[in-house]
Amino acid sequence: MARRNRDPNYGRKHNVEFPYEELPFDSAPDALMRAGYAWKWYSADDPDRPRMRYFRVNDPDLDANGEKELVQCGGLIQIRYRIPVGGDVEQNPEREFNLPAGSSRWSYLMFDRNDPNQRLYTVLTPRARDYVSSTLFHENPFRVGRLADFAKATGGCHANGWYPSIQVKPVGIASVVIYDGDKKSDGRSNYIHRFGEESGIRPLMCADAKGGIWFAGGDYTSPTAGITN
Repeated sequence: MARRNRDPNYGRKHNVEFPYEELPFDSAPDALMRAGYAWKWYSADDPDRPRMRYFRVNDPDLDANGEKELVQCGGLIQIRYRIPVGGDVEQNPEREFNLPAGSSRWSYLMFDRNDPNQRLYTVLTPRARDYVSSTLFHENPFRVGRLADFAKATGGCHANGWYPSIQVKPVGIASVVIYDGDKKSDGRSNYIHRFGEESGIRPLMCADAKGGIWFAGGDYTSPTAGITN
């Protein structure tokens, strides 16, 4: 039985550091369950900012030490992108990538609070990773390359950050990401972020053979209030 708690005073009542929720093992991504806890509240310095959950994620592709703490933006719903071919990428039609039905509940868009630019990551269920591997990598006509090289070529504040030494295929220039968040000010809602509205530098959406989705480069940041440019 998974224990759930949403009482903001739970920690004070029960003498524990944070409220917590233990996610059922048959639903949550394996990477989220190898820690002793599933999530804690991420306490922002600014009390007006929404409380957000942060996870201890165990995945060798996310960190050189095999473990990283990531803060949840929300459930990943959709990524829109444009294929980087031809003259003006902005003139290419915008395409939509959606996770298979039922996968968004446990597939997350997250950011690294220890990165000075708060880089975005995705953590997906096994079913979602299989779908990404099939549709965005193996059926993808573009050639593979190093994720760090794609980031450097894309530019922006994330061009020279730490990236794992993995081979990926470019999917397209990410234009929009939609995620399901639960922010203190307005409750549970879908949030739409448009990349590059200020600088014009958008991240390159990439996929690896194991079904990971990556954002290479770009000029966004992810403070606790949400994604900004």
